[in-house]
Amino acid sequence: KLINNSQYIAGSDNETVYLADHLAPLHITAYDTTLKTKKRFKIELERDDFPFRTVQVKVLPPYFYLMDGTVPVIYRGLLSDWKGKILMKPNGYYFSKAEVTTPNTIVFRAQNSNNGQNVLGTFQFEDSLKVSYAPNLLQKQVDGFFDTDGTMFFDHVKKKFVYTYYYRNQFMVSDPSLKLDYRGKTIDTISHVNFKTAYIKETKERKMASPPLTVNQLTTSSNGLLFVNSKIVGRYEPKEMWQEASVVDIYDTHNNSYLSSIYIYHVEKARLQSMYVVGDNLYAVIGFYLHRYHLN
Repeated sequence: KLINNSQYIAGSDNETVYLADHLAPLHITAYDTTLKTKKRFKIELERDDFPFRTVQVKVLPPYFYLMDGTVPVIYRGLLSDWKGKILMKPNGYYFSKAEVTTPNTIVFRAQNSNNGQNVLGTFQFEDSLKVSYAPNLLQKQVDGFFDTDGTMFFDHVKKKFVYTYYYRNQFMVSDPSLKLDYRGKTIDTISHVNFKTAYIKETKERKMASPPLTVNQLTTSSNGLLFVNSKIVGRYEPKEMWQEASVVDIYDTHNNSYLSSIYIYHVEKARLQSMYVVGDNLYAVIGFYLHRYHLN
């Protein structure tokens, strides 16, 4: 049982699963893979006076990363002492999402300053910061911002980056430098986003003018498999099951094929919030609980 329902899985090594907390971003809870042993850590930052708004923590042993794209700032530190040193200081490279692909490389998603559309890119930290963009990876259908929203994850076993759209049945797979491998489709039939957008002149804001139909909600990827929490009822699935469980469809990212689906049951009416696969174990945060499932 967790202390609150704002925790998410930040990453793991072969022996430990690390949970971070949206409400207390400097506090880390670590469990062994059997979920029997629990340890707590607090991240120390060499400088903590930035106006943080959307802190996210990622773990890639032997390092942890603490990032906030609204500042923007990125810290890196060792799991052995949890002391974060500034890897990227505020420099105008704002980002909304980020995934660590190698100890010195981070894939990020930002807004194109010219047209406001989402774009993917990489930060490379060698002797100095090198920033590069892949402007053609995300495909616009309506506005290039809301319609390209989605999840991003890096498969550290197969060294593949996977971006899955929220509002259409599509995902794309690339190498760590964002060179496209292929574009794939999930088994849902919605290939075009189903909403309209509006521009408010007074505030210069874009908003959704109609509620979006979400196709793919949560994702994780490991060892050539993509796990997608689908939000559309399948043709042959009993609707009663959707009242009791979250459906996770599994795809092979090597040959772009659908393999099977599994059910992750609600706990005390709470739904699946976060999932992460390590080896043949799937870890899931459901409400106030962390669960481990063994995958056949």
